[in-house]
This record gives sequence, C-alpha cells and structure tokens, in this order.
Amino acid sequence: MNIIQINANENGGRPPMQSLHGAPPAGYALVPDTLDTSVFYNFMGFVTLELDGSTVTAMTGNQEALDDYKASLPEPVEPPPTTEERVAALENENAMLKAQVSAQSDQMDFYEDCIAEMATVVYA
Repeated sequence: MNIIQINANENGGRPPMQSLHGAPPAGYALVPDTLDTSVFYNFMGFVTLELDGSTVTAMTGNQEALDDYKASLPEPVEPPPTTEERVAALENENAMLKAQVSAQSDQMDFYEDCIAEMATVVYA
C-alpha cells in the first residue's frame, strides 16, 4: 500500500507516493492498490485528492497548478559549444580573415602601382 501527502506543497504539487505498511502518519493518506494512480504520474504529482477519512478515493489531475509550475521554471540554458564546434568556428573565421588580409594586400599593391604610375607622369 502507498501513502501520499494530504496537503499539496506551496507550488501545488505533491511529493512522490511512498510505500508503507500500517497506518499512515499524520498528514498522509492511504492510496489503495486498486486505485488508478497513473494520473499522479501523468500530472507530475499535481493532483487533487478526494478522501474518505485517511483513504484516497479518487485522484484527478490539476492542470492549472501544473501549468503554473511549468511557467515558473527558468528558460533552458543552451549548453556551451563543444571544443570541436569552437575549433570549427574558429577555423572558418580564420579562413575569412586570411581572405580579407589577402584582399587588402592586393588593394595596397594596386594603390602603390597607381602612385608609381602617377609619379612617372608628374615627374617625367
């Protein structure tokens, strides 16, 4: 036989059911083995209990509490890139920078040729 906490936590959820033999402690209710408890797991413990004394007679999902709980969770953090991903990105950046330096060097050579040609016209 399982037991479950009668009062939900502040967020509306309940801790996992626990196995117990004998009478439940204060604040807990018996969950009969014949009761379908799949709703407890489907709603991650966010359930509403119907009790007959200290025995659970029905368990229904509390979608509103579950939605509130999910909304309160922080946004997932994207994991940092792996070493292989960082190396690949740096290799791509390095190739682009080399191409830019090469293009600037070609441009400087062109400017030097232009200046030399203008100098021959001016000083000729």
